[in-house]
Amino acid sequence: MLHQAVAAFAEVGDRANEAMTLHNLALALQRVQRWEEANEADARADALLTGLRDG
Repeated sequence: MLHQAVAAFAEVGDRANEAMTLHNLALALQRVQRWEEANEADARADALLTGLRDG
């Protein structure tokens, strides 16, 4: 479900909600000990937020 939300926000260009959803996805992945995927999701969220801040 969160993967679909990330894709939907990306499709419409809503970077803030895409980043927030990626962070929530990372938290969910951490709960099930999928560490590598969680780190990747958080890194994507950080990149989006940096782009919003610097944009």
